[in-house]
Order: sequence, then C-alpha cells, then structure tokens
Amino acid sequence: MAISPINSVSFRNNYNQVNFEGKKHEKSDGLRVSNSIKAIPLATLIALSPLNNIEADAQVKNTHANRIEVVQAKTYDKILFDGDSSIGLKFRYLSSDSDNQTIEKIDAESQELLSFVAGSSRQIENAEVKSINNYQLSLVGADGNAVGSIKHSQLELRGVANNEGRRKYYPIANEQIVNDFTSFANSDRNNGAIQIRSVKNTLYAAPGKMPSTYNKVNTSWMDKTKEGNFNFGTLLKEDNLSTQKNNYTLKFYSSDNKDNDVETILCEREDGVRFKIDGLRVLNLKVVAEESYDDSPMSLGCIDISWPNVGKFTIFDNDLFTSLAKLGQYSNFTKAVNLSQSNYNIMINSDGSISKVNK
Repeated sequence: MAISPINSVSFRNNYNQVNFEGKKHEKSDGLRVSNSIKAIPLATLIALSPLNNIEADAQVKNTHANRIEVVQAKTYDKILFDGDSSIGLKFRYLSSDSDNQTIEKIDAESQELLSFVAGSSRQIENAEVKSINNYQLSLVGADGNAVGSIKHSQLELRGVANNEGRRKYYPIANEQIVNDFTSFANSDRNNGAIQIRSVKNTLYAAPGKMPSTYNKVNTSWMDKTKEGNFNFGTLLKEDNLSTQKNNYTLKFYSSDNKDNDVETILCEREDGVRFKIDGLRVLNLKVVAEESYDDSPMSLGCIDISWPNVGKFTIFDNDLFTSLAKLGQYSNFTKAVNLSQSNYNIMINSDGSISKVNK
C-alpha cells in the first residue's frame, strides 16, 4: 500500500481544542482551570491530574512518531526493461521522525508498475532500498590458483514479503543510481535508511559450467595424479613452458600411428602434478541487473583437465591457455586442443553468489 504524505501534528492546536473551563476565556495559550473547584466533576479533576497529562502527551508524540512523510521523490528515466522499450524507476525518500532533514527509509516503484525481472514482466511496487553492495568475487580453479576477481557495485532493493516471509530481490546496477545512493549513504541525511556493504565471495571453476560458489573441490586430487603410469600413445615430443603460475613440461602423444598428428597433450608441473588437456573454454561473463545495464563482458580462459581414475577439473593459467590455444591453430594439433566459447549473462545475488540469467 502506498504511503501518502501526512502533515505534521500540531500539539498546541490539539490542546486548545479541549476546554475544561467553567468559564470561557478570550485568550488561551493552554489549559486553564477555573477557581470554582467544587463545580468541576471528579472525573474531570482526574483527567486534569499531572499524570494523565503526561500520558496524553506521550500518546500524541507516539502518534506523530509513527507517521511517515514523503520528503523527496526522484525518477530515473528509461531504466527498466519493458519488452522492447524501457521505463523509469521512481524513488521516494521517507522521514518517520520529527526531523525532515533526515531520511529513515527509501522505497521504489517502476513507472506504470512494470519492469523486466529475470526474463518476465512483473511489478516493482513499494520495494525498499536496502543497501549499496560492493562486490569482490575471486575466481579460483580446482588447483586453488586464482585468476583474478569480479569487482561490481549495485543497489539492492527488496520487495514486499510473501506468505513465507521472503522478499523479492531486485539488483540495480545503473552507474548513476549507484553513485547517487553511495553519496546519500555517506551523507548526514542518511539516518539508517541505507547501508554500504562490502561483499566478498569465491567463485570456483568446474568442467562444462560457469564458475559458482558451489563448485569448490578438495585439492587433494593433485597428489593422486603423481601415482601410476598410463599409456597415452606414442610420445612424439616434449617441451618446457614457464608461466607466472608454474613451470610445465608438455608431452605430446599420438595414438593413431600418424607421427605428425597429436591427439593428447599431457602437462607435468615441477612439483610432479600431472594432468591431461581435455579442452579450452572461453567464458564471456556479463553482469546484468533489472535495468538495461550494458556492461562489457569479462572473458575467462578455462582449461578443462583430467587424469585417469582421479577425475575431471578446471584450472586457470592465462599463459598456459594462450600457448595451447596457439598450438590449436595448427592442423596437426586440432584433435588435441578443443577450443570452445560460451556466453553467460549472470546476476550477482545479495551474498555474492551468481545466477545464470536468460536475457
């Protein structure tokens, strides 16, 4: 239900409307009691006692404190998707105390109550502005090595609670809105209306998937690759490669009796960890939110690997990825290097986890 502006309560006017006098006075700045005490009923005397006046005054003040006034409203045009067009998003700055210079709550609603929400048309009505969320999401491979992080800021809105107490999550990543609300959050006008959160989380790589907080694996698999000998065909050549993360020995195998064709590439790190190259994936991750937020995708080079009787994993090493991708351009390496590309639109959730968005 929308909250309409409410005029301030005047304590003085309310008291002046109450007349306990036996005789009317021409001017009155407050309560005046007649000298004819005997003519005043007992109930009236009780009502005039100091204790009851204090209770009445507290009730009026409490009534005032519970009222909410719209102090300011601001609309950002053409923010939300509505099919092929876009509509505005309106914010209302609300004061719930006697000081209209401070704001205790901010709500939001879309123009015409329509917005684009994760692929469907829904309403944003009386959503509450909760926080500015500054994210730092580390990207980590199965070997524990990080390739970098996603840094992103967005405004978090929450809708009206449903029967289960859950509130719909609306992320707004528009740069102007994020900057405006960050400035407001750091100002004296912010009286608990909005907070600034620093959210850190880790996204783990996995074969055939986009990074996720749920993909974490135990790095004990690496020691298991040091054990056992397996036949991968005829060893054609060995080469050494040094990257910023590791020193590798690359071994090229042929299994079809054609000396010029390489079907399998093995990598052995200087610490003895071994793995077979299964494929290279370029993941283009684009952060989207409720509005027409057009961020540049971030490209990740994922190396899918495996080892017999151990499992399949994904690691990050940009130098190794680039070197293998260059080899894959030669015809005799096409069977050994499978290069693919995937595009993902992702939404960053409140806790820093990510969700795939069909948009």
